[in-house]
Amino acid sequence: MKFNKFYLIPFFVLFTSTIIGQAPWERVTPSPQEHSINDICKIPGTDKLIAVGEGSTVMISENDGVNWDIYLNPTGEDNGYNCKGVHFINENTGFIYGGKETILKTMDGGKNWVLTFNGNSNASWEYINEIEFVNETTGFAITNDGQILKSTDTGESWENIESGASFDLNVLEFADTENGLIFSYGDEYLKTTDGGESWSIENLPASISGLYFKDVYFTSSSSGIAIGSKYIQESTEGFIYKTDDGGITWTEVFHDENGWYWPVAIDFANENQGMVSCNTIMYGCINYVTYNGGDTWEETPMFWFSIDPCRALHYEEDKAIIAGNMGMIAYSENDGENW
Repeated sequence: MKFNKFYLIPFFVLFTSTIIGQAPWERVTPSPQEHSINDICKIPGTDKLIAVGEGSTVMISENDGVNWDIYLNPTGEDNGYNCKGVHFINENTGFIYGGKETILKTMDGGKNWVLTFNGNSNASWEYINEIEFVNETTGFAITNDGQILKSTDTGESWENIESGASFDLNVLEFADTENGLIFSYGDEYLKTTDGGESWSIENLPASISGLYFKDVYFTSSSSGIAIGSKYIQESTEGFIYKTDDGGITWTEVFHDENGWYWPVAIDFANENQGMVSCNTIMYGCINYVTYNGGDTWEETPMFWFSIDPCRALHYEEDKAIIAGNMGMIAYSENDGENW
């Protein structure tokens, strides 16, 4: 027994000191890509798609999402940086928004990025939640703590404008260049009718009250779709709403009364044809397609690839791409019938 104790102690000291003394691991190849993907968009004027996600990840595809080039750590952000979303205004100029209340800008189609705004350099959980441009020079961004940021120089600089809001701002959508809406996690929302020069605090109509907004998409200046969930009698139930008057009133067009499906992403190929992706209680993904501007929705087959597979959706005509947890990307060429 003494013999064993004598050798065990030096071995333990040697083993732990060797590990402590080692340099941290450094990634030498970008793939396979296992970080969760938060957002996908098409780069205007091109056939390229760009996706962003956790782990400081940027991905670009030049063939409809079949293959991807991976670019890690834009502007030198560390691996803990979360790219929450991406927005492009033309084939060259785009923005990534995310943790630490940061906005990154590219002027070469997404290959190189510079930091243009950093509102909270210490808190990775404080986010820019969304960016929307009404034209190529004027854009708006929203934050967790009720701030609205405005840029009038194509995102080179951002200034805080008065909103009057003391609540989190979650979803930003402009129906046209003058009329915009910002939704929170509660029953109050912000509205502008002058292109963002001024904002008023409004209360949601009773029909949509209590909705936890995930996304809003306007297909015209009057018609839009809102998706999200409500907590009803100890159950979280998914909803889709439609407006035909610019967001003044909303009509329920889908309700999962069983509490099995929760809409998380929406995209439209044109004014009539759109898709909503839902995560399910069984950790799968199910999709709904509309061919009449959101008046009715048809269910497509469910698939399982990973836990909560859907965070982002891109949809055009019959092609759809869903991306989400652990870097999962699913591709369909027939409106989600097969993946």
